[in-house]
Amino acid sequence: MAIAAAYLTIVPISFAAYGIFLISSSTFYALGKPLPSVVMTLSRMLLLYVLLAYLGSGLFGIPGIFSAACFSNFAVGIGAFIWNRKTCSLRESAPRAVRSKA
Repeated sequence: MAIAAAYLTIVPISFAAYGIFLISSSTFYALGKPLPSVVMTLSRMLLLYVLLAYLGSGLFGIPGIFSAACFSNFAVGIGAFIWNRKTCSLRESAPRAVRSKA
């Protein structure tokens, strides 16, 4: 029960950032650019979460693993927000095709 309480104390803090990541991922798929979504997903799981969970479990035990999940959600959520803003602002500033009257 103490492990569940630790999880519910640490990880939900980052759910908003994880939601931003999910929305950004869906946006990239809708724009026809699945590569940024794949990069964000793989970097979150392999580069951030697994490495930080390994380090966190050695240093802090179970709370270290939960903190790794929290940190990886925040890091990828912030990165996804920035990447999505840049992509969408580039699409808005691109010149639009002029319709010809035929």
